[in-house]
Amino acid sequence: MQAIARRTIDKNYRVFFGGDEGVDWFLSGPSDDYLAEHLGSAEVIVGNGQVLGFSVCTDNLIDLMMIDHERHGGGLGGRLLAHMENNLFPRYNTIRLESFAGNHKANNFYLKHGWKIIKT
Repeated sequence: MQAIARRTIDKNYRVFFGGDEGVDWFLSGPSDDYLAEHLGSAEVIVGNGQVLGFSVCTDNLIDLMMIDHERHGGGLGGRLLAHMENNLFPRYNTIRLESFAGNHKANNFYLKHGWKIIKT
C-alpha cells in the first residue's frame, strides 16, 4: 500500500498539494505514518496476487481511496468505490468522502459515480 501511495501521490498530487515541496514533505513520512495508523481500517483490491489499490474508512467517511496511478482508467476505482458503498450503506444512512478541492481527476471520478459536492 505504501508503494502505491508513494507512486500515486508523486505522479498526481503535485498540481494541487503544494507542488514539489508539499509532495516531497508528505512523502518523507506523513503518508507512511497515515497508512500505518489506519492499516486496520483499510480495504484492498488485489489482482494477480498484487495490491492494485486500497481505501481507508473511518465510520461513515471514505477518508482515502487510491488506485495505483498506472492502473487508472481500468475500472478498478469504480469497483472499489462500489465495494465501499455496499459495505457502508447497510450501517449508515449517509456516507461521506473527502477529496482535495484541486484534485480534479478524483473529483470528476466521484461525480461520474453519482456523488455530489456538498461542502468545499
